[in-house]
Amino acid sequence: MSKRYLALSLLIAITLPMAAQIFNFSLRTNNQQLIDEALSGAFIKINQSYELCDSVKDEHFGRNGKDYFNIIPFIGINTDNGFVFPSAVLEPWVYDREYDEYKGQYKPITSASKYSALNTDKELGMDSSNRPVSGTGITKYLCLLTDTIQHQSGLPVDTVPGIKNGWLIWLSSNSNLADTDSVRFTSIKKEIEVPIDGGHLHIDKPEISETVYGGVFVTPVQTSIGQLTFTLTGVMVLDEEGWVIDFPFIQKPKESKTLTPINGLPDRGKLNQLKKKKK
Repeated sequence: MSKRYLALSLLIAITLPMAAQIFNFSLRTNNQQLIDEALSGAFIKINQSYELCDSVKDEHFGRNGKDYFNIIPFIGINTDNGFVFPSAVLEPWVYDREYDEYKGQYKPITSASKYSALNTDKELGMDSSNRPVSGTGITKYLCLLTDTIQHQSGLPVDTVPGIKNGWLIWLSSNSNLADTDSVRFTSIKKEIEVPIDGGHLHIDKPEISETVYGGVFVTPVQTSIGQLTFTLTGVMVLDEEGWVIDFPFIQKPKESKTLTPINGLPDRGKLNQLKKKKK
């Protein structure tokens, strides 16, 4: 993917109330417009459908006359390194309570994957597929697809561990995300110490009435005079115990391997004498 930096004017640092801990941006405020512009096209919705299969009779079943049992929505992030999405997309029935009564009787199988850009009014090229989305697991919770999903570059990624001062940006909606492409951003200023090993951290979701569908932790970096860039540091995903923040691109520091002398072994540490050639 071509590199694109999503730049913000330093005006953000002035207009955002830095002392406040929670910023609930209205779509009608200038602040929300700045956030929307900075993250425009970064969030992609995946509507992942699945069907049930009787593996003995080789029969497939949908529900209510449809060719799928259910559609589960997920949020992925378009980055310079590829398309990052929750690993649960590959098994959408795991957190679907409607599948519980059929568990053990029918085998669930993923079917169609539909993609759409979230919270943007721009015309963005988007690939839609009738086959299940695929990708490579990069952490316990996240997968990476290097193929192009959207014909537009994404967020630059953060690879360095340590203390980060940035924003948690949660995505929520009053509607079922499977039926809408409109989400609300709830931004929380927070300092997070990113583990050296890139492991995940448990995190509390914001106390809002809307349904939370995911989010990211972005770190602002000054890239030039008068410009800030939001880099993707972490991704919020749901597991069995609650929300966690995962750090898909954090790289472990390279270990320094120091040379040490070998002592106590015969003829070690000495140069071999070259044998003289016989005349």
